[in-house]
Amino acid sequence: MNHWPRNKQVVEETEGSAAANTAWLNQERESMHRKMLSAVSHDLKTPLASVIGSLEVMERMKDRLSPEKQRELFAVALQEAYRLDSFVTNILDMAKLESGSIKPQRENVVCAVMVRQAVARMGHRLAHSDVTMLDENPGLAFSSDAMLLARALNLLLDNAVKYGGEKPAITIAFGRAEEGAYISVSDEGEGVPADKVDSLFCKYTRIAKQDTQVAGTGLGLAICRAIMTVLGGTVSASANSPRGMVFTLKIPVAS
Repeated sequence: MNHWPRNKQVVEETEGSAAANTAWLNQERESMHRKMLSAVSHDLKTPLASVIGSLEVMERMKDRLSPEKQRELFAVALQEAYRLDSFVTNILDMAKLESGSIKPQRENVVCAVMVRQAVARMGHRLAHSDVTMLDENPGLAFSSDAMLLARALNLLLDNAVKYGGEKPAITIAFGRAEEGAYISVSDEGEGVPADKVDSLFCKYTRIAKQDTQVAGTGLGLAICRAIMTVLGGTVSASANSPRGMVFTLKIPVAS
């Protein structure tokens, strides 16, 4: 008996199904691409508009503005420029991490020194925050990439500033964990519902309402997780008590 017509039908149905799946995947990618471009373009234009607006007012009314008003406009422009720089840096970092072009450069890291330097580099972002540092194992040192680890910490601090309230109270605790070292960043903001915690580390995720106070590319925590993966560690989130969130970096330490 000749089964060719039946076999041919099966092949055609299989090819048709594969083509349909490919078309669906392409549509999903295009939809995600449009959403990403929309979110990124909005978040880049928002601080840029503030910078341009402040500078235009200073240029047009410079002879009529009081020194105090000039300082206020300058401060707004500078702060928004910092935000714009942060957005662009996050986008570039995500691209580098996804391409696998970032390789850790291990060195001896003194935990307390690295943490304090990371905090110092964020001076302008932490200016209105109450930051407490708890060194639970003085002198703790381990082998890791200090720059990448500091970048991961800075991303957690930036997140705490965004969602920690009007005057964020941030605690950085660090010390030895069961299988290595840890650095935790806790805030006292509104927190995140338990069913949303896992999505915090996905690209372009923002749980809080979008406004100018919490604007961002939604990449910070995704980059943090990617960095910790490169370092062989992890980052996790949990509820703080009585309110807020705790984000914890765990770094493997060779015995």
